Amino acid sequence: MTPHETSEPGVADVLRIAAVVLMAALAGTYFWLNAEKVSYALDQLRTLSGGRPANEITLSLDGRAAARFRFPESDLFDARSARQLNFHRLDEAAFDRLGAAAERVEVALNGARTAAPLQAARGFLHIELPGHRLHLLRGDDLRAMALLIDSHNRSRGDVLACAGEICQAVRLFGTSGIGPVDGPFLDTDLSPLRRGMPRGRWVYGPATRLDFRASMPARAWIEVEVLGLTPDQEIRFVGPVRKVTVTASGQEEVLIGGLPFYLKRYVAEVEFQEGDNQISLQYSRYRAAVRETERRAGYLTLLSIRDAGE
Repeated sequence: MTPHETSEPGVADVLRIAAVVLMAALAGTYFWLNAEKVSYALDQLRTLSGGRPANEITLSLDGRAAARFRFPESDLFDARSARQLNFHRLDEAAFDRLGAAAERVEVALNGARTAAPLQAARGFLHIELPGHRLHLLRGDDLRAMALLIDSHNRSRGDVLACAGEICQAVRLFGTSGIGPVDGPFLDTDLSPLRRGMPRGRWVYGPATRLDFRASMPARAWIEVEVLGLTPDQEIRFVGPVRKVTVTASGQEEVLIGGLPFYLKRYVAEVEFQEGDNQISLQYSRYRAAVRETERRAGYLTLLSIRDAGE
């Protein structure tokens, strides 16, 4: 071959180039399909490495700043699981001054004035903010903080609920294949099984059993809402059930804490007979494991019983 001649690419060269192009295309497709998950993972990495900026509160009285402080994220929640419970201690003089003129205090969050009022209660001050319920304590009054946390914990409802006259005739007296009430959890929780999860209960395969006792024949609606682990999972109702309507089939992926879940919602018409009645939720798919608590079939966020006439 002379210096002025060029060689044609061989078959091996063409295959190598094609392989590189294909790998690049596959990588691009993967990141495009998982952009939301990648973005979430990067946010979590930044939070874990650099921390999350704490919110800053400024309390002004008659146009002058009377108190300024930051409060961090909290893993405590109020009775409705709607707001984080946050606490901050003020020195006694500042607490008394702000409490005496609470209706004139202006509240600013991260430099922006809010319409949230400072409210005085017995032993503490509090501010209702989006996503936060901030309590201000007088000095080192940790007793007030303990009482507040206990009060919210005691008032927090279960995801198993009942409404209407049916509650007088039917009661739930036993369960199996279902865990204790859990959550809610922050989206920065270190456990991937808790991160960002709402209030609910894990349910386990192959079935969740609900034991009811009715003092008389009664008809009711039972609404069930489950965050399933796979889109093709089916939940079958077995027992004195006349009809089941599927209002959400779980085809749409919902990311919670970076993990995919699939919302499934059912409304079942139930005909209770006098005496004991058993209803089972049978799962077509669940995680295979020896221990029940590892055979997760989903996360129950609602099981509500109400009068059939409603």
